[in-house]
Amino acid sequence: YTSRAAWIAERNSRTHTRTMPSLRPGFSAQQADEKQLAALYLRISQETFDSAVVENMEDLGMEAEEALADAITQFEQQGINLNNIVKRIPGAPAENDPAPVALVRRIQEIIAGAEDEGSVEVAFGTGMMKISFAKHEDPGVAAELASAAEKLRDELKRDSEGVVLAGHNGGVDALTSAVLCVLNAPESLPPVLEALAALLMDAENREALGPRGVGVLGAVISAHEEGPSPRPLCAALHAARAAMLVHEQHRQLFVDSIGVLRSAVRALDTWQHDGLTTLAACGVLRAATLADDARARTSKGIEHAKAAVELNALPLLLTLLQSNLSAAPAALAELLATLSRLTVTDAICAQLARMDALRLAISKLADHVTDPQVAKQACFFLANISGNDQCKEAIVSAGGPRGVRQT
Repeated sequence: YTSRAAWIAERNSRTHTRTMPSLRPGFSAQQADEKQLAALYLRISQETFDSAVVENMEDLGMEAEEALADAITQFEQQGINLNNIVKRIPGAPAENDPAPVALVRRIQEIIAGAEDEGSVEVAFGTGMMKISFAKHEDPGVAAELASAAEKLRDELKRDSEGVVLAGHNGGVDALTSAVLCVLNAPESLPPVLEALAALLMDAENREALGPRGVGVLGAVISAHEEGPSPRPLCAALHAARAAMLVHEQHRQLFVDSIGVLRSAVRALDTWQHDGLTTLAACGVLRAATLADDARARTSKGIEHAKAAVELNALPLLLTLLQSNLSAAPAALAELLATLSRLTVTDAICAQLARMDALRLAISKLADHVTDPQVAKQACFFLANISGNDQCKEAIVSAGGPRGVRQT
């Protein structure tokens, strides 16, 4: 059997239809800014795996459970990553599938039951993108989609392997279509968008989003910038941030075609009383300024940072640093991290110095010297801004070195 399994894997790698190299960063549903690392490995499709199990039973006379275990062992010994595979006997009842797969299937079934078709036009670059979608008139369907998405979101937070399984079974496309289905039901949008954000934390799933998905998220962001509730906007910003990680093409689509920087800066102003939305906007600003995609020859991270500054992000962030939001160390660390990401030129450093940002950062460092995240981000900010010679002198005169030594 070893030679037959090896032949299957080799054939699939030659045709590029079954086996493909994949990049998958570590999954986190939180707004962590740790560098996203990727692993390169081989994949096989569910059909290839199932055919190997059937061959074991039909050609080698193995019992079903033995055939399944042997197929898993053989493929893993060949270095193939099977975390995208539903490890079951072919033909087994679908209700025995892992919960994430079953929930994605349920969302797909609800959407497939739509009898009407709707469309929405989204501002995209210099033109408009028209998106057609399955439309439900029954308000109960929106609640049903939201319930299924909420369960899926919770499953993905509990089990990171479920993220891969859901993604390989059409999860991104299903949730994007679900967003369109509940576009006019704001109370149903957050759980759907949160589940989509959890899926997009995986690099393979991110590839399934595409321009259509970017356009859908842009439609939600623009529609809810000043709505009665910040929850849909907050969830959409989280999804946009996840989509931009380790993906330069998505980053440029969101910034150039959707105008996500303007929306994020506007959210800092409009929803400054809502901590969750404010921090989601900060996450988008940071993600837009990254240069973490090794596939891209060039990155526009610095240009995006300068564009955010031109949109007046700095005074808004400094105001938030002095607000009640900064009383929470985790929020304070995110605000300082966002300032650091925008400190990319000598002119911006000088501008921050004139706005008394140095004194503010040093005082926050002194107040939270025992908190590792706040101390880390405050030191990063001081290191970035010290690229300006006048700022170096100001840091020394304000007692910055003493605060850094105490950390």
